[in-house]
Amino acid sequence: MTTTIFLPDSELYTHRYVGTDNTDIEFLPLDALDKFVGEYYFFINQGIDSTIDKLFYMEYISTMNANVQPSDAVDIKKHIKKVFPERIIKDAQSGKCKYIMDQSLEGHWDINWEFIFDALSITKEQLIWLSGDFKIHEKTNNIAMYMNWWERNCCEQIPLVSDITQSQLKLIESYTERARYNTLYSRRVRSHRTAFMTAMVYHNLLDNMIWSWGGDVPYGPGGVTARVTLQDKLLDKKGETLAYLSGGVAVIGKKFTAAYDVVSQWGNVVEEYNEDTETDLTINHCNIATPNHVLNTYYQCIVETYATAGETTFLSEKSFKPFMLMQPFVLYGDPLTIQALRDHGYNVYDKWIDHGYDLIMDPRERMESLIKEISRLNSIPHCDWSIMLYEMKDILIANHKHLSTANSRHNIKL
Repeated sequence: MTTTIFLPDSELYTHRYVGTDNTDIEFLPLDALDKFVGEYYFFINQGIDSTIDKLFYMEYISTMNANVQPSDAVDIKKHIKKVFPERIIKDAQSGKCKYIMDQSLEGHWDINWEFIFDALSITKEQLIWLSGDFKIHEKTNNIAMYMNWWERNCCEQIPLVSDITQSQLKLIESYTERARYNTLYSRRVRSHRTAFMTAMVYHNLLDNMIWSWGGDVPYGPGGVTARVTLQDKLLDKKGETLAYLSGGVAVIGKKFTAAYDVVSQWGNVVEEYNEDTETDLTINHCNIATPNHVLNTYYQCIVETYATAGETTFLSEKSFKPFMLMQPFVLYGDPLTIQALRDHGYNVYDKWIDHGYDLIMDPRERMESLIKEISRLNSIPHCDWSIMLYEMKDILIANHKHLSTANSRHNIKL
């Protein structure tokens, strides 16, 4: 029996995120609904001014996106009646139609499901919620499912980076030493990144790295002229950050004060080995390949979107980019994120890199463990690093090839 999903015409492209390898799923535009008989699904994509976004603005749902707050300006039920065809609403309420709501670009947690059901005038049986949280099904009694949108996104970039990966292999095969040890992008300021960069400054680990900090990058409505930067909001919490870094011990917290003061004055910073290059921080460099960075470092130091105590296990493009660009990596994110990548089928270079930090639930302790590993990796002589990369070559190639099969993983089961 064929499963049918109806899509607004502007969202026909989104069918690939629901699993194009499933030949029993048929995707149709809404104008074909009049001739359709039987049960079906209605696909709702996340995007600018979308229904999903309006749900979040109406009833703010946890996570680090503290710039989003509840608003009474949106009547969600009026919005749904305006943008959803009347038949879709009636069929959903009668049980003939189910909604597939794709929020797989995000890893939000603590979702107020009762609010969602009430806003859509449905029961939980009429909803499939797609999320970027790898463990979402364990937390929602299977209301929500994981979708590897970002892995697929990096998979699609493979043809665009073929020149870089070929150059990467030539450098590895020739045992070429690199100008810096690793890359570290903190383009968008978040509280855990503020703490992480403060600790990196304190331990004097940035000098041999290519890194960026987007403290004055504009976000949200209004752009440059209307913005209050995230750096202004987050770095104003000096005491809170220092207490976090020291585990609440004031005396220990004092040792981070000078490092915090350095970070608080940065604004926008891009530190590259070649001063003639200019990096535009209004562009998300976590989702593009920068040859001057990739080919002049040994590994990537990733700071993911979240670094929780296990509330979510979110995998953004940052987690998959190293496989796309054939580089090993370390990662400061949610606990068990490295394990999630293993579960995706990737080799995470355990022979050369100690990912023991991934098992630590407390974010601060996890960060401290990771920084010790970064310190170790950045103290390895360049000649030894070039040998290590050569030893990793077959795994780098295998991971790159495995990424190319991303569309066959984590398709939703209807």
